[in-house]
Amino acid sequence: MGLYSFLLLGSTLLLTLLYLLQGDGGYLFIRFGEWHFESSLTLFLILLLTLFALFYLLLRLFCRSCQLPGDGLKWYQRLRAQQAARATTAGLIALAEGKWRRAERLLTQHADISVTPLINYLGAAHAAQELNREAARDEYLAKAYHTTPDAELAVGLTQARVQLSQGQREKALATLRHLQTLAPKHPAILKLLSKLYLKLGCWHDLLTLLPTLRKQKLINDLQMADLELEAHYAGLLASEKNSDSLKNSYAKLPNTLQQQHKIVELYAQLLLQAGDSQAAADILGSTLKKGWQPQLMRLYGSITVTEPAQQRLLAEQWLEEYQRHPELLLALGRICNRCELWGKARHYLEASLGFEPRSETYYELAKLLEQLNDHDKASDYYREGLKLAIHLSNAPSPSLNHHRTTTKEPL
Repeated sequence: MGLYSFLLLGSTLLLTLLYLLQGDGGYLFIRFGEWHFESSLTLFLILLLTLFALFYLLLRLFCRSCQLPGDGLKWYQRLRAQQAARATTAGLIALAEGKWRRAERLLTQHADISVTPLINYLGAAHAAQELNREAARDEYLAKAYHTTPDAELAVGLTQARVQLSQGQREKALATLRHLQTLAPKHPAILKLLSKLYLKLGCWHDLLTLLPTLRKQKLINDLQMADLELEAHYAGLLASEKNSDSLKNSYAKLPNTLQQQHKIVELYAQLLLQAGDSQAAADILGSTLKKGWQPQLMRLYGSITVTEPAQQRLLAEQWLEEYQRHPELLLALGRICNRCELWGKARHYLEASLGFEPRSETYYELAKLLEQLNDHDKASDYYREGLKLAIHLSNAPSPSLNHHRTTTKEPL
């Protein structure tokens, strides 16, 4: 019963008693041994109620005084919790605004009593990272883990990201691989791993990861195809530079990639570096039979083989369909020159210039005319080729994005 309720009840009882006894107050006599007490009944009841009220008030006061230390402690704890919450909020605002020193100070000020110590320490670690305070960053990450052991993934991902921002790729890789053992299908872990594999050139690991990325819908079909091409291209480039090893590596590629022009061009160039020009010509020829590709045609025409006549016959089969392509005409001019068919070579080279003047075509034609002892005409072609090369070198460079396909990273 509350104090006010008790007073109200007591006052009600007292007034009721006075009303009932207003006619005759009654008489009370109490004797105990030599001691006796006499009074009107009304006065005795009033005195009794008064004593009871005083006893109750003293008892309430005593109980309240016993609770004061606990109530004071609770009040202090509430005050501290409110201060911690305000500091955390202000720290997160400072973190979002890029005020790193203020954010670190506020987030760590009351982190030990915060209801969200993980958020405090992770935010402080981010701020310390921006301030290049690596020791403090690592300390905050350790505290974050100790305060919330169940948040090992969150702490580990934060650690991997700061390691990547510091260029500590090997450490980040170790961190992410450990996290992958804890959560093999975690999207954030898979994304970071795929990006890191790209940067480190871990092509085998990337190829192993790609099906999981696709299954988790972290990349689409086009992105997967681009990444597969990039990985296999790099793997082929890293192969041993001898013909047998190159052929073995190429044979292991998926059939769809064996027809990719970018892969075929690289494979042919590597075969040429390994001294196997015939194999390079064969792969280029078989690919060109299936579809036109100017860059492959240009490379095909530059290859010297033991039987250039076969090379010429194959290239001339494409004349009917691709005769207006300067790359084919240039290639035929070079091949006919190697076959010592000077007239045909001159015809093809001049026809190529007629469709598109190029410095390399001028150069090939000038060399041919020197062999035919037409030095004046050769000098004219050398001069025209040099003028065109100088003009092109002074022209603004086109956007790299127009000529190069960039791999779309899984995001």
